[in-house]
Amino acid sequence: MKKYDEIRKISHSHYVEIIEENNSVTIKINKPSENMQTDSANFESLALICKCIKPSIQVTIQFEEDKEWNGTLEQGKAKEHAYLRFLYRMIMFEKAFDWVKNAKENEKEISQFKKVFNEALRERKVTNNFPKAEASFNPNKGEEHRIENRLGRTEKGREYLKKKYQEKYPDNELLCVYTQLPNGLFHNSPNEKLDRGKIFMTRGDYDLWGIDKKGNLCIFELKKDKDNEALGILSELFFYSIFAQQIHCHKERIHKKQPVKNFRGYEKLYDAVQAGEIKNVNAIFLLGKGIHVVIGEWKKELTNLLNTNRLGIHYDFIYYDIDVINTISVDELME
Repeated sequence: MKKYDEIRKISHSHYVEIIEENNSVTIKINKPSENMQTDSANFESLALICKCIKPSIQVTIQFEEDKEWNGTLEQGKAKEHAYLRFLYRMIMFEKAFDWVKNAKENEKEISQFKKVFNEALRERKVTNNFPKAEASFNPNKGEEHRIENRLGRTEKGREYLKKKYQEKYPDNELLCVYTQLPNGLFHNSPNEKLDRGKIFMTRGDYDLWGIDKKGNLCIFELKKDKDNEALGILSELFFYSIFAQQIHCHKERIHKKQPVKNFRGYEKLYDAVQAGEIKNVNAIFLLGKGIHVVIGEWKKELTNLLNTNRLGIHYDFIYYDIDVINTISVDELME
């Protein structure tokens, strides 16, 4: 029997309500503008775990609306940018899975966001932000930062990740590896060269990313070897993957090539998208020994469930060996 065999035993923030009734579960988020990695706003993670525990249930997502939102994409505060990203996550999660629906109480709010967001997509008024500098390296910053830089910015590290990828997919090959691709959303028009203002908050980058020989944009969500067992990793990678598919993989939405230098591999991505070489997204949880106990218990079921999404995105887990990674020299990053 699974250790977590009842939905009511799932650990979550007191700002979240999980209401189980008959064959349905309602997840209410009372602080939607919180970071999606935290237990206060990781509704995707909670919904996926609930569905694994009870495969027959239907899940409803409800949230406390931000009364200050003016119904447009024109927002000025970080909290408001986070709220817009939350609304985006809501509509895309419902679009991805047929067992999820958004609460009737939030229909008007969701409909308004869909209207303004879809209009911006049609009129090419939104774009990603491209990297304007190389990623930094600070050996004192922490283990996750050091692992990321070893894997994404050293020759031996990139070869190690490519090897792990091919072990997972013997008939495929990871052609390139880079770090820290930004995933903020900005206002833009086809005639403008520069971003005009934030829509989604910009505190976020794909930890590691690359392109494989089958034309997948590969997004890796890295967690350090131990002591970072957050359930929110599910929400985080879900958002990164849908954003990558809808914005980064679309030749009319990816930002016009601006950098003089190829910072963080962006030019390679831009050229591949414009040439029609990117076919889909492969989203990978890249983990050491540390993993949230619930994710560990339900990893197989989670993988299968995530891969029933209607967007065609592929999800998987790859594990790294911290002892091997720690042997990789970072001298070239210190020069």
